[in-house]
Amino acid sequence: MNTFILFVVIAILIFVVAYYWDKNYRTINDIRTYEDVEKLAEFDGDFEYRDDGFYLKSKESRRFIRWDEIINVISKRYSVAGESKIVYEIKTINELFEINLEKSGFYKFKIKLDENLHIITNWQNTLSKNNQDDIIFERNN
Repeated sequence: MNTFILFVVIAILIFVVAYYWDKNYRTINDIRTYEDVEKLAEFDGDFEYRDDGFYLKSKESRRFIRWDEIINVISKRYSVAGESKIVYEIKTINELFEINLEKSGFYKFKIKLDENLHIITNWQNTLSKNNQDDIIFERNN
């Protein structure tokens, strides 16, 4: 009887952990259906958005980046073990940092980036053809 109770408790614990993990760690690699795309488009992940910018959370800090401080965005595509990876290199007035495809909330970030900076149209097709770094946004002074 004690073994059965222990088994039930462990099973419940596994389901709770799996639910929490799925809810909080969605990435662009989780896309399987159209509903998954909609969920990712609404999932903030490590980002928190405001009208004038966004907060970027990491293990050790949380920083605010203003949309109008972004000077340029470079999209880098490379292949690791036959798998295509995308990294955005973002240069602001004060810093240079990268956000990769695996960052929690990347898909919504990509949408917000386009909404606020008006990313170059059709950049993904160009990038996939030449497989090199491309400036997808550059602020005009």
